[in-house]
Amino acid sequence: MSRTPLYNQTHKPSLPPNANAGLHFNKFFSEWSLHWSLTDNQDDEPTSKNAWIRKFVDKQQGNKEQLQALHIRRNNLSKMQSGVFTYFKTQGAFITGMGNPHPIENGFTWHHTLGTPYLSGSSVKGIVKAWCEQWWMSDDSENAEQIVTCKRIFGSYKDDNKDSVGTVIFHDAIPANPVQLKAEIMTPHYSDYYQNGTPPPGDWLSPTPIPFLAVEKEQLFHFMITPRTKQYQADTEQCFEWLKDALQFIGAGAKTSSGYGYFEEYTLARQWIDETINAICISNSIPDTEKYSIHFKNTLAIKWNDIDDPIFKKQAFQEIKKIWIENDKWEEVLKGSEKKAKKTYNEYLSNS
Repeated sequence: MSRTPLYNQTHKPSLPPNANAGLHFNKFFSEWSLHWSLTDNQDDEPTSKNAWIRKFVDKQQGNKEQLQALHIRRNNLSKMQSGVFTYFKTQGAFITGMGNPHPIENGFTWHHTLGTPYLSGSSVKGIVKAWCEQWWMSDDSENAEQIVTCKRIFGSYKDDNKDSVGTVIFHDAIPANPVQLKAEIMTPHYSDYYQNGTPPPGDWLSPTPIPFLAVEKEQLFHFMITPRTKQYQADTEQCFEWLKDALQFIGAGAKTSSGYGYFEEYTLARQWIDETINAICISNSIPDTEKYSIHFKNTLAIKWNDIDDPIFKKQAFQEIKKIWIENDKWEEVLKGSEKKAKKTYNEYLSNS
């Protein structure tokens, strides 16, 4: 039996199918025991932190129609402001707002009206600014031209207290579709030592499992950057290049040092590849376990070769080749369907 910190006359709140999951997560935690205690138990105890988290991972969070309507508005705004609007997909799990206060110790950032996880515009700006200052800047910290560029775009540079408005506006990163969440676990072994300094760390100490909520891999988010005025369009394009590098190499959100929070750009060409592979799998009754191998089969190469638009065909080829190279297939000696696919691509290259 569990308790909720509400008046006795109040019924225990439930989470209806189309409710705002973020509101429920933040306001209606209901897993307190009769003695107002809480456990990290991983079993099916109703008062465990893990039991609360599991309530949010059994289905995707967010309303598809509301998200699509927002995308249309943001896309129109981006075009009117000469901005950049594009999609990025999570390469692994992604954690946003882990430091937010919550009874389960690890919070989560939810969009107030959409009820989905998101990355705030200020966080996006911080990621891009960190990339600019720590990796884009040359080793010569006195490079005046680079410092001026950084100050102009972001309004400040490092510890400079003379803040001003920047030339670029960073908007919230919003999911493109309802989001699938997952329950994750961290297991610090020396909690008492980290908190109190004693006892000293030792191999005989037991780990403390701490559950937390995360966004599942391969979830699509759209990012938008706009110039404050149209004269700063070049700064916007520069920031977009920094954003791509930052999301790929330093990540966003919490626990990036453990592999969380990395994104890759998701182009229309990549979308075509995914949709085409899904269609091939459905029409040929191919199981999900074999879906990824279709990237290297001749069935995809035939579909790609039928693309009429030469620009889009080139973009799709570049995405396909990138996947082949990432999997060490491009230089490999191939057989069967893979060999036929490679022949199709080589003929395209020789005629380009």
